[in-house]
Amino acid sequence: AEAMDYTYKVLRRAARRCAGIVVKGSPPEPDEMVQRMLKDHHLTKVHLLRMYDVFHYLKQLEDEDRIIVNAMQIEVESVKKLVVERRKWVLRLLMRLLALGGCKERVTWDDFLWILVRFGSLNRTELAQALFLFIQGEVSSLTVHYVSSEQLKEFYSFYQDCPVKAFNTQGVDFDKLPLTRYYAQDFTELTQRFNQLINPVLHLQRAIQSHIPGVDFWDSIDAPPAFVRKISFDFFVMHSPRVHLRGDPPFRESCDMLVPDALGASPINHEQWVLRTSGARSGKGLRQVSVWGEQPSPEVIDTIKKRLEEEAEQKRKEEEERKAAAAIEARAKKMGWMLPM
Repeated sequence: AEAMDYTYKVLRRAARRCAGIVVKGSPPEPDEMVQRMLKDHHLTKVHLLRMYDVFHYLKQLEDEDRIIVNAMQIEVESVKKLVVERRKWVLRLLMRLLALGGCKERVTWDDFLWILVRFGSLNRTELAQALFLFIQGEVSSLTVHYVSSEQLKEFYSFYQDCPVKAFNTQGVDFDKLPLTRYYAQDFTELTQRFNQLINPVLHLQRAIQSHIPGVDFWDSIDAPPAFVRKISFDFFVMHSPRVHLRGDPPFRESCDMLVPDALGASPINHEQWVLRTSGARSGKGLRQVSVWGEQPSPEVIDTIKKRLEEEAEQKRKEEEERKAAAAIEARAKKMGWMLPM
């Protein structure tokens, strides 16, 4: 009886989904601002229909006992279903993205398009700026222009023991880095050098791109121009109180740390270094091993991790061999055998 009841529920749910596909209405006409944005990103009506299919499906999941004809808004919780793999490690970033777009409980059709398409269009440098804003919200920073090294340590402690190798931040020690404050430019440089810091938001973007409108679209579009937009707090807000007469303002990048790191510059202003890092590590200061202080480079981190993995594997094999030898010896004693010395 229970098996038949379960089968009935499954068939009824499948029938409702099929009926929902048949009677589903056309996509609601987006707001004028959203239409201009879609046109700027070369999104056609075919792409709009694909994105509405996703939006309608998320709405249908909220109430599977009712056939949804027109979807106008969905719950914020429903948007989480866009991320299938490694969801645990990027959900809080997704929630911060929706919060920046002004969506706390519900997401309208216009907001869905505006926020997720804009997020999907970001390049790597712009993603680093967006992540900077997510971190500020996550650690409840009282400052707007920078985050402290302690706040970064607090945020990335979540990824300290992450089983996903690309997200694991075990090799990054913010106490060994020379800066105590990270402005958007500094943080962008840091994420360019240490990929594990930006990989979670890269994964989130790829997960969203797979639905909005699809990976094939983002992989086939022409390379964007060499223009990096400045990602501010109102970038994902559709009706922002601020108006940029000349379009999105540019982001003023800095290579204060990346260029010396790449060229292998020799330190010349040691006094300034001592003044800047004298309070690090409980007043012990930092040696000027590189422009990153005593923080090992990603290449060194990979070498250390590989060596530790090899040592752990060797210990595991030795332990297995020891247990096997002990088991053989115990069995031999039980049967009265004499093992050769």
